[in-house]
Amino acid sequence: MYILYNPQGNTEGHSQQYASNIVNGLISAGFFVNMVTSKDFDSSKIVDHTHFKAHYTPIEDTRSVKKDDRSLMGRFVYGFLILKNNFKSFRTLTKIRKKSEFSHLSIIGGDTLSNLMYLFFSFGLDKSKCSITIHNADYDLSLYQNDLVRYSFKLISKLFLKFLIKGRLVIFTHGEIMCKNLALQLTCPLDRIDFYRVPAVSYGVTKVGNRVMSAPVRLLFLGVVRFDKGFDILCSCLGQLEPTIKFELIVAGSSAQVGDKYINDLIVQYNLESKTSLELRYLTDLELEQLIIGADITVLPYRKTFLAKSVVMSDTARLGTPAIATKESQNGYDVDTFGVGWSFSSEDQGDLVRVLTLAISDIFANNCDFGFSEYIDAHLPETVGIQIKSAMENSNA
Repeated sequence: MYILYNPQGNTEGHSQQYASNIVNGLISAGFFVNMVTSKDFDSSKIVDHTHFKAHYTPIEDTRSVKKDDRSLMGRFVYGFLILKNNFKSFRTLTKIRKKSEFSHLSIIGGDTLSNLMYLFFSFGLDKSKCSITIHNADYDLSLYQNDLVRYSFKLISKLFLKFLIKGRLVIFTHGEIMCKNLALQLTCPLDRIDFYRVPAVSYGVTKVGNRVMSAPVRLLFLGVVRFDKGFDILCSCLGQLEPTIKFELIVAGSSAQVGDKYINDLIVQYNLESKTSLELRYLTDLELEQLIIGADITVLPYRKTFLAKSVVMSDTARLGTPAIATKESQNGYDVDTFGVGWSFSSEDQGDLVRVLTLAISDIFANNCDFGFSEYIDAHLPETVGIQIKSAMENSNA
């Protein structure tokens, strides 16, 4: 039996889709999966319910709380909610652990520091059976020198992780670049870090038809809007494009963490009102897929602190829409490796302006040959399930 701890369920981002694909991959690898998750998790995408059981935790929806990173009080309120949710979800996890014989325990999603503390303080838990997925290899403390709160948070997280990595706990990331960055940040051997790819499956949704070549190129900024996702950088760069370049910007996703005013002010500041459409709310998986399919390019102008592989990147590639992503991140590495878009240097506005100009020109000229099929083959849930199983079983050798 495999225990998968996914505390967020469908409460934040698109962890629902990610967790469902992980479960399907583990089932295909031969496991019976028990998942600890929030009460809003929808198990309809689980392919085999005879090998799956959900244990629900009544945690509060983090989407209902505005996370204002610019305010100490905003951080405190959001952090208090996370701590309260963690207490409830870890209590449920401990109950399942103690009454069940399990072969493996994997912790995904949620707050990394609390997850690391849970593994550290779980006396009697055989760490050789356990894994934790680090979703963003951002333990370079120099990135947070101007942010004491985040610096302290990352420092404590790093200390716990450096201790745990000395044992037999399996450490996962979502790709090669993240493995390399995390090993450097923790000063540990590269082979001490494993990875599995963010699983991707289209559920039969495909991109059909050709774009109207005379229409503006549709640029999509998708997902929960946060400061580290660089929406301000994108707006500044779009404002610098030549007036003859025709584009439409679609901004879709929850604005709870920054507020509608932040987004609208940037659009006005860079004179993008006539070229922008907004859908500032949480999106269902179907709505997300329809937006990606309707777009020509998905833009991920993330800051240097975002080194991860985002679900948005995974979705845009599996649905056949090219992406613009940062070279330093796993997103950009996959864009270049599989040939599914264009990459630029993070926070380098000149380079992003150059790449935006090139990408829009390529789309207009239909001068593109993308490697979407190769990408999908490498990210199938079955492939991911085998990656996880191999790493977990080898840790017990």
